[in-house]
Amino acid sequence: MRQAPSNRGGFTLAELLVVLVLATITAGSAVVVFINSNRVHVAQTAQIQAQQTARAGIDILAAELREVSNTGGDIIAIGPDSVSIRLMEQWTMVCDVDYPNSILTVMTLGPTLSVNDSIVLFAENDTLRLEDDAWLIGQVSAVSTAPNCVGGTFMAHEIDVSGMAGAMAVDTVRTGAPLRTFTHYTYGSYSLGGETYVGRRDSGGTMTPLVGPIRPGGLAFTFRDAAGATTTTVTDIALIDVSLAIESDVADTNNTQVRDSVFATFFVRN
Repeated sequence: MRQAPSNRGGFTLAELLVVLVLATITAGSAVVVFINSNRVHVAQTAQIQAQQTARAGIDILAAELREVSNTGGDIIAIGPDSVSIRLMEQWTMVCDVDYPNSILTVMTLGPTLSVNDSIVLFAENDTLRLEDDAWLIGQVSAVSTAPNCVGGTFMAHEIDVSGMAGAMAVDTVRTGAPLRTFTHYTYGSYSLGGETYVGRRDSGGTMTPLVGPIRPGGLAFTFRDAAGATTTTVTDIALIDVSLAIESDVADTNNTQVRDSVFATFFVRN
């Protein structure tokens, strides 16, 4: 018995070519969409990071600059992209005073004071008068261990304040007098590993990067007096304008580098 011929045929070469072309176009379109979506995602992530970096930098500067006093000597030097200020490090108390040798025994409430630390020491003078009380400004020239103070309860150390001998006359500084320590910092833009960062340099020259990288030349300070006019006299500074610009290595969909900037004005203490 003869089998009837089948009516089903295979794909022709032309049909296969059409399917192959359509599949290629579809796959190519999907790849393009994926690449563009990934590029948008990377750019958005970079934009968010730039915004967060800029705002973090402004927040750090705000926390420090709002604490300084123009009339109190806290602002030491200024520049277009830097400001040197004096910040309080710790508070302690005088346990004993050796006037002839200009030695103070102070309670160790935090880190031990270091040579060249700036200090502000309260002078009581006449205990029956308020108008002659004063804060004496000086510097630590030597540090050594000392017996515990306040009945041996608290650890203590001795500091040499020979530079204050003239101001620290007999009986002006008494046991229990508060003492504050200060450190000088310079906030500005610094180069690190070929990139620019907002950083803080201490009096010893050590730089600590705080936020970044930022755009080269992206940190700028403008100092103004109470009337809003720009000034270069540190004792006249009432306002500080700060601008911070961030530039990422990532390019957006327009093939331009992702950027963000923040501008803020801070009032200093009187």
